[in-house]
Amino acid sequence: MSRSRRTRTARRKPLAPAVRLALDESAATGTVTVLECEYRKYANSSKSRRYCEGDFVYDTTGETVRVRAHGRADPGDVYDARITPERDEAGLRGVKGVLAPLTTAFFGLILLGATLMGLVFFSSLDRWWPFMSAAGTVAAAGVAGVVAGMIASNT
Repeated sequence: MSRSRRTRTARRKPLAPAVRLALDESAATGTVTVLECEYRKYANSSKSRRYCEGDFVYDTTGETVRVRAHGRADPGDVYDARITPERDEAGLRGVKGVLAPLTTAFFGLILLGATLMGLVFFSSLDRWWPFMSAAGTVAAAGVAGVVAGMIASNT
């Protein structure tokens, strides 16, 4: 194996880091007080993203650390969080922490269900019609997940 291949695989980002952080029982818990938020532009792009900073206070020791906070929070908001091992970012804790980052995945379920319904509807085979209810169930689960994720990320 070449050296460049090894270094590329070593730098791979974990899948759904916000969800992993919300579920990680070994991560330290505490509260975050959002101090300031600003929009930053991506390099060579007209798009921007909202970044917030805040103070994370550990539940156990009371130590305060400056971290990157949840992007949908407003200055002055206080929420329960877990901190990453690098001590640079705090993610939402509990149900909110799991549902908020999964909104995009649930949107994918809507698209999958709609695609399956379209394939069943436009196929000329009568034997495929029983799968229409399964495709509708997949799409409905996606809609429910998107709504729950949006509510969780805005409360």
